[in-house]
Amino acid sequence: MIQLSGKDSLKNRLRVNNKLLCSDNYKQLLEDGFESEYALDWRDQDNDLADSSFDLYLDLDDEFDWLEDELDGFAGPLLTKLKDTLRRGKEYLAVRLAISAGNRDENKLTNILFFARYPERQGQPIREGEPNYKHLVQEWLDIRKHIVRPALASGSGTPQPSQTKLKSGKACTLSSGGRCIRCGDCETCERRITAAVPRNLLLIPPELQFQGRKGRLNQEALQAYQRLLRAARADGIPAPYLAIFSSYRGYDTQAGLWRKRLLTKFSNLGYSSTKLKCVATAIDRTTKALKSQPIPHPKSSWLNRFLKELQKTGCPGLGNAGSMVRDLRKTTAPPGRSSHQTGRTVDIAVGHAPGFKTASSKLTNVKWQRSHTPYKWMVCNAHRFGFSPYIREPWHWEYNP
Repeated sequence: MIQLSGKDSLKNRLRVNNKLLCSDNYKQLLEDGFESEYALDWRDQDNDLADSSFDLYLDLDDEFDWLEDELDGFAGPLLTKLKDTLRRGKEYLAVRLAISAGNRDENKLTNILFFARYPERQGQPIREGEPNYKHLVQEWLDIRKHIVRPALASGSGTPQPSQTKLKSGKACTLSSGGRCIRCGDCETCERRITAAVPRNLLLIPPELQFQGRKGRLNQEALQAYQRLLRAARADGIPAPYLAIFSSYRGYDTQAGLWRKRLLTKFSNLGYSSTKLKCVATAIDRTTKALKSQPIPHPKSSWLNRFLKELQKTGCPGLGNAGSMVRDLRKTTAPPGRSSHQTGRTVDIAVGHAPGFKTASSKLTNVKWQRSHTPYKWMVCNAHRFGFSPYIREPWHWEYNP
């Protein structure tokens, strides 16, 4: 944190970490992007900067203290610009800046991007035996291969996106009995997670949200997805593709979603309003009865309890209730079983076929999604960040490193 303080106006000097800056220096800071990128906190009792005392905070932290050790030829405004570029996730521009200043060591250039993705490391190298060691090593190698080396090979320092071979057209195909998906030379497989008590939930920042849809994720999953999205943007996947439109769902939220979709299935069979009311009562009683049970619930607990509640309510002519529940389970988990309850699952924007919504499990939509670049990029890259697919739903990905 840098603190700027003074007792006169901006025309006088400002103090930054015990160094004096005149207003011209401050103007340069604003021109370099600080005004729009960082929070400025003016504390002014008289609401008149000309003569009042104030404190100005630029929330820079110390996340890039390691940077000067990795680079030569960077100081002053140029170093500030590089830091700002890294904070914005513009990896291409950061590499270009470093190369333009004469830095051509591929390992140091790789370190710049890797440590920018993991600011909490403060420039500390990857050590064998640390958590996610293999994933971290692979990510470092991928940065060097797909961003740094192409940048060094091109005179302008503009890297070639690794996803250029992932052209929309031919759909990805199922493999390994439907548990895996293959897109060209890439293949990824399900590693499903079930409901669990969520831990360390954090708000999803606006830049990760699809159309402003707020949500929460487990801290580790959120940090991993932030790195994933930076890599996708660097590979040329434009916004809003891969932005998150659904994340953590608590028991009650999942119960409401399950209730709505199950009643829709019964309604589509032409059930009368009387029968639907009876079914709704049985659904609500089932959900309430199971809420206090430890999560995850046994696989058949919701169906078994639902059938009992149907008998108690005396709903007539519902012999196909079991098949309705089993059919819905193919696309929606009952409360107590959903991976969304862990805070480690995301539904993301991968596009949709004309006339469909993204989260439509209709075969036409699913085939369309599997044939387009954003999904293919996920198939080829998501595993590097700890995410695995749910094959039936191209938009559904789970953090299970």
